[in-house]
Amino acid sequence: MDIFLAVIIVILLMNSFLFLVFKRIAVNVGKHAQNYVVRQLSAYDDLIKKKAQKLHELNEAINNEQAQMAKEPVQVKESVPKPINPFAFLPGNYLDTSFLGNYRKVREFFHFDHRLCIKNVLELYDTEQEDIKSLLSRQILVRFSLENRFGIATMEEQDQLAVFKEMLNNEEQSLLEEYCASHPSFDCISFFDWLEVVSFRSNPEVVIRTGESKENLTWLNDRIRMEYDSSICEGIQVVLWNKLYDFSIQKRELCG
Repeated sequence: MDIFLAVIIVILLMNSFLFLVFKRIAVNVGKHAQNYVVRQLSAYDDLIKKKAQKLHELNEAINNEQAQMAKEPVQVKESVPKPINPFAFLPGNYLDTSFLGNYRKVREFFHFDHRLCIKNVLELYDTEQEDIKSLLSRQILVRFSLENRFGIATMEEQDQLAVFKEMLNNEEQSLLEEYCASHPSFDCISFFDWLEVVSFRSNPEVVIRTGESKENLTWLNDRIRMEYDSSICEGIQVVLWNKLYDFSIQKRELCG
């Protein structure tokens, strides 16, 4: 029992000692923090005083300058306006000073009669005839509209072949057999694309490419089809029997 009381007394003494130590530490920390805050506030006060002094000096300098300017008389210089010629054109600053001259030469060289040019091309080079494969290909393409083509594409392969065998005549079926011989599987969309290529190789249509969107020369020949090409600066291009006859200059050639 005596030992137990002794232990309790020792614990109480230790707790009291620790309490006093922590209290002293807290008091010292509080004093240090208070001193630090006071020092910082003093430094801020000094900075504010210096700023105020600087502003005061600047205001005095501005006031003195304004007073000096008010004492000096203002001199107004009269300027005589120069007459302007309304018909005079000032030269512009161009990146390429030779562009206008070169473009004038291009216009002079390519400013020819498009109608006469097309007639000459047709007279000299319109000597071929559409082959039978191209003719048959165009016949098949005309017969099947886009709606029909995609409708057939939804069918199975054998059903697609059955439709073509029923719709095509003997000559046209020769093209179908030629396509199937070089393609292990049949797809109607690929078949129509193949027909487009075959028909283009010997297409009697005359395509006129021009940079003028409103130019229309279809009245020269019923085979002519106009095609607008924004890359053409001057002249025309004639596509005849899968050959290009170029009588034009393009914008990229002018720009280098």
